[in-house]
Amino acid sequence: MRRAIPSLALLALALLAPAAGPADDRDLVREGGRVPYLMVIFDVSGSMNWQPGGDLFAPGYGDDPHSKFYQAKSALFRVVSDPELDDIFWGFSTYNQDAVRAYRKHWLYSPSVDLPWVASDLLPYPRRGDPKHFGDNCMDDSDGDVDCDLDANDQLGTCNSARDVDDAESWGEILTFPVTGDTGASTTGEWVRHNNRRFFVTFAVTGGSLGDETIDVRVTVREMRNDCQVWLGPAQGRTVRFERTYATDLQGRNLPGGNEV
Repeated sequence: MRRAIPSLALLALALLAPAAGPADDRDLVREGGRVPYLMVIFDVSGSMNWQPGGDLFAPGYGDDPHSKFYQAKSALFRVVSDPELDDIFWGFSTYNQDAVRAYRKHWLYSPSVDLPWVASDLLPYPRRGDPKHFGDNCMDDSDGDVDCDLDANDQLGTCNSARDVDDAESWGEILTFPVTGDTGASTTGEWVRHNNRRFFVTFAVTGGSLGDETIDVRVTVREMRNDCQVWLGPAQGRTVRFERTYATDLQGRNLPGGNEV
């Protein structure tokens, strides 16, 4: 009990003291008199993979420069780089993730130019700069290719269930559906729609390998009648160079892993 009295007296003096000027948390650290221990806990819930402001798609998930998680890491990096805080003992932790595994690896590439059907507004996909996932389209939580969460037959959707490029949620699904297979040797098809018209889009790597700075991709588009019974004309095709989507982050720093998800 005798040990508590000085503490209470100090507390009373602190409460009676005049209010100090504006300060931030760094003042508490500098004036505490002892080397502080600070624990930083990262929120690693799924919503951190999205952009701030709602459920806005971030193609690179937590490594995407626009995602909430990457921006939180970037802010923390600036804090721990502050020379005035170099005598802090930092601790880092996350929410429990015992079940997390990396079963698949994908790459982000974007067309370097607009394709003819994009320029003519027939179908605004894939547009120049659009981040497209490449790799194995089996997205389940195992090493096998059975019972995938997404289609395991190198195709997204069907003519009757074509994904709408004008809908935000469907647009995110289209961009994140991986194409060309684990080694880039497969041809992948996607059923999409725009302005109530249905299209079948295919992707095939014709030059380079997944993981290279650039790859050449043969992209074709063919329109199907809305009753899904008759093709409307021949397919249009073009081989175009795809480039890494992210070379740097929003601060201009090199982003060596930002194109691998």
